[in-house]
Formats: sequence, C-alpha cells, structure tokens
Amino acid sequence: MHVVCAGVARMKRAGRKLNQWKEEDMHAAVKEVTDGMLKLRAAARAYSLPLGSLQRRVKGTMVTSQHCSGCKTFVSARDEEALANHCLLLASSINMLVSKHM
Repeated sequence: MHVVCAGVARMKRAGRKLNQWKEEDMHAAVKEVTDGMLKLRAAARAYSLPLGSLQRRVKGTMVTSQHCSGCKTFVSARDEEALANHCLLLASSINMLVSKHM
C-alpha cells in the first residue's frame, strides 16, 4: 500500500511502529541543526528521530511540524463539529423515543 504524505510516496510496512517521537524533540533537533550545533544524522540519533522526517523539516519541504501519517481529512473542522452535533441530536432523539415506548 502506498501512502502519500507531503508529496512523498512510500510503502507502508506491516507491524511498523510510526510516530514514536515527540514534537518537542523534533523542534529541538531542527533548531540544533539549523543553528549548526549538530549535523543531521547526529541530531536524528540524539533525539531518536527518523532521519527522513528530520531532513524534510530542516530543508523546509515539510510545511507542518506535526506527525504525518494517514490520509488527509476531507472534512473541515467546522463541518466535522456540525456533523458531531447532528449525531448527538439524533442519538438523544432516539433515546427519547425508546424511553416513551418502554
């Protein structure tokens, strides 16, 4: 299965653990590399980060600093909230109907 994330296609491997790093570590490693305190590989090892993820963030090809796994969402946050509220309204309506018939 191919996954495309920030324009980079890669194969998913079964049983592979993804996103085992922390955002704070990524920010610190990027800062140390851009400040010239550590080289890219050394920073990746020191902070236990994937080399490719760190490299994309240092080069600037990765727009966000968040984890990038899975598909992009098709629903905006506003629409998702409206859908969630609608589901809650339907659930409460069903509960009222069931309680009247018991």
